[in-house]
Amino acid sequence: MAESARSVFANLRDEFRGLSSELKESLDLRRRLAMLELESDLKQGVFLAILVATALVVVLVGFSVLAVAGGLWLDAVYPIDPVSWLGVLGVAMITLAAVVVWGGWKRFLRKFTGLEQTLEELREDMSWLEEWIGSEEKEK
Repeated sequence: MAESARSVFANLRDEFRGLSSELKESLDLRRRLAMLELESDLKQGVFLAILVATALVVVLVGFSVLAVAGGLWLDAVYPIDPVSWLGVLGVAMITLAAVVVWGGWKRFLRKFTGLEQTLEELREDMSWLEEWIGSEEKEK
């Protein structure tokens, strides 16, 4: 009788060790997945920040050009040729900056995952644990 009890406890201990090592491995894999997703999102965020900073510089230059154009226009209402060209250049630069920021934002939204896979894996783990606990209770 004592031998069978020892055998049961030894088997139970082995099961808990196996479950413990699987749980550790699973948590380590989830941690690695989260780190990879965060690194990817950080890279996308840095790329967007660089695009926005570049666009801001272009906008500042565009506003400077528009200011020069306004000054030239007020100084010499006629002839308008230099003012027109400076104004067109300023508007073109601002439009280009807006297009760059818009394209960068769309790219960022398309590639941003926001821990999507990690959260899905955790949901699957929770449902597996709920099923496992539920099957243990049914056996009792």
